[in-house]
Amino acid sequence: MSMHRRPKVLVFCDWFVPGYKAGGPIRSVYNIVEGLKNEVDFWVVTRDTDLGESESYCDIHSGVWTDGAGYHVCYLSKKNQGFKRFWRIIKEMDWDVIYLNSLFSPKFALEPLLVTWLIQNNARVILAPRGMLGTGALNIKSNKKAFFLHLTKAIGFYRSVLWHASTPVEKKQIEEMFGKEVQISIARNMPVPLPDEIQPLEKHKDELRLIFLARLSVVKNLHLALDYLLKSANSIGKANIYFDIYGPVEEPSYWEGCQKIISQMPSNIHVTYQGELTYPEVSKTLKRYHFLFLPTSTENYGHAIVESLVHGIPVIISDQTPWKNLSEFNAGWDIPVTSEQKYLEVLSSCCKMHAAEYEKWVIGARGYAERFIVTDEVKNENLSLFVEGK
Repeated sequence: MSMHRRPKVLVFCDWFVPGYKAGGPIRSVYNIVEGLKNEVDFWVVTRDTDLGESESYCDIHSGVWTDGAGYHVCYLSKKNQGFKRFWRIIKEMDWDVIYLNSLFSPKFALEPLLVTWLIQNNARVILAPRGMLGTGALNIKSNKKAFFLHLTKAIGFYRSVLWHASTPVEKKQIEEMFGKEVQISIARNMPVPLPDEIQPLEKHKDELRLIFLARLSVVKNLHLALDYLLKSANSIGKANIYFDIYGPVEEPSYWEGCQKIISQMPSNIHVTYQGELTYPEVSKTLKRYHFLFLPTSTENYGHAIVESLVHGIPVIISDQTPWKNLSEFNAGWDIPVTSEQKYLEVLSSCCKMHAAEYEKWVIGARGYAERFIVTDEVKNENLSLFVEGK
């Protein structure tokens, strides 16, 4: 590859902007493309619909390459998402890298990888499992996933890929599943940029505004957040807690169970489902809350957590994310999911905070983001995936 041109990278992903309902995986790819577009020539192949939708995005042309703000996207209708189309796309240019943003996607990971096998394309193939090898993720449809992983290992389906692990934990998960001889490169997720200034919500004693921002599915543990809020009633007395829930209802029966817990809340704990947020709405919405409350079962990265910290919103999360030792930096708390008493203590403490004390946590959250999340080192890790010798 010439040192005078940007590497040409073909990306396959199930969903891309303007989609948002698939959550973190969209943001993971978009942040890479947006953050590295000056150094890498990205061409993204994706669906022309959002997760769970049948209508195409407005103002896009399906089946053709369109120019984004410094990159290219081909949105495919359902009838055009197939082996023949992927074959033509992979053959039409000399790609330096083919990047797959899923482990289990039949259309946007398995079929493109099979095509590269058959064509014997010279492009390097990079595959990002995006947390799909975590215990929490593997426990969902576990029998199907176990059979699939056993089969792919037996036939060596992934033998030629470079694995993109976003954390050392994910690297270990890949090695445990596919063996320590596989090629793995660790590159942490590209974050959103730091805003020039933060505008924290004013904090009053005995008032607490919490936000839950995630898909409404069992893995995100909304039911536990609600249960801990309900059980905090005794310790907060007559103080007011406002808990707003944002995210797509992924599992309707699960949401029905959550609503039953909500119906038991005392009058001073106000729980409201606010619907879904598009990405441009996230930052301005976060500013209306004191803390993110997300005791998730597992999180490979946690875009909502990162955006909260970047905007100076401290977090109350589980210890099943990459973000550790938060309380040491006054950035929030990472608590074991089952440590009910600790969650109750933290909720009570946050409720009683006055403005001066809360300001310390705002500064701590922003400082944590600057120290561990938004760094040149993270950008260089990602750039090295696509630029050999970087």
